[in-house]
Amino acid sequence: MARTAATGRTAATSRSDAPKGRRAAAPRPARVHELFLGYACNERCLFCSQEFAWRREPFVPFEDAARRAWTAYQGGARVLVVNGGEPTLYADLERLVALARKTGYPEVHIQTNGLRLADREYAAALRRAGLTLARFSIHGHTPELHDAQVQVPGAFEKAWAGLENLRSLGAAVGINVVLNRLNAPTLAESCAWFLERGVGDIGFIFPLYEGDMAVYARRTALSMTDAAAAVRRAFSEFRARRAEPPFMLNFTPCVLPGYEGRTLRWSGDAAALYDGAQTLLIDPASYRLDRPEGGKGLADSAAENKAKPEACASCVYAPRCLGVERRYLERFGPGEFRPLASVPAPVHRGWRGVRSWRRVLNPRETAALRGAP
Repeated sequence: MARTAATGRTAATSRSDAPKGRRAAAPRPARVHELFLGYACNERCLFCSQEFAWRREPFVPFEDAARRAWTAYQGGARVLVVNGGEPTLYADLERLVALARKTGYPEVHIQTNGLRLADREYAAALRRAGLTLARFSIHGHTPELHDAQVQVPGAFEKAWAGLENLRSLGAAVGINVVLNRLNAPTLAESCAWFLERGVGDIGFIFPLYEGDMAVYARRTALSMTDAAAAVRRAFSEFRARRAEPPFMLNFTPCVLPGYEGRTLRWSGDAAALYDGAQTLLIDPASYRLDRPEGGKGLADSAAENKAKPEACASCVYAPRCLGVERRYLERFGPGEFRPLASVPAPVHRGWRGVRSWRRVLNPRETAALRGAP
């Protein structure tokens, strides 16, 4: 998943380590291809934005998935993100990962609930095939909290076992937390638990009010303002530990002013990824979402089903901000979205121990992306 840039620049800058007297050529931004295999899943998350009927559709045939991955590579993609539904239910996942690596992808990622990865042999098979990173959907720090949200007894223990399996096998791991009424009150405690166990790559996702999230809204609905309060408390945990702060998705700057540098997709350019030298590594225009029903660019996807309250016209970010999900506005109204008179000061000032407020890649990913044609 592409991360955000604080300034929204869309042209690469030169590296800061260029020899004196001449500027090193900046690498071309890497292309990311996110391949959705289908929507079948072995959890029943209360906040899932997918329609239940979609989960009955079959996964794409292996030949189709392989062709899409190959075509994307030929077009310049160098990071393949395999998504679902739940990609570990795909019978040919190991084969697809191996093919992608053999094709030339230096990075192959999955986004997973982790249930099947509790089987160490299965985790090892994916790692041998060439899996480099897995982002686990873990929505709390206790079995009771997580299992209640995904409606599968024992899910927390399996997900954490899966994370430990892949981490011990040398793969990178991260955690995505979907915020809702059940887990927001203890978000800071959950983050502290994750950090204490050595997992610092964490993302907060504000839910979309569609699919099961709409069905179970009476149990899960959370205003963006209340979610923002939970986010601020959680950021305090990261700051106290001098840890890299989380990234966020589906928030607007007016609800979390000063957090723009960690918020994805609030504007058309807020999906770019820079390294510590402020060199553009991933451009939003080069990030492709490849779904069974058709593909589209990340920027186009981010702008879908958004609307702006009338007050937004006077906001300093009016030319850039994409607005708010329409279904959210229908449920909560526009009152919490108040225009900003000026660009807020970034909350990272004085935050020790963070390499860059802009989201940066690990060294292996940086090397892979810099090698992209």
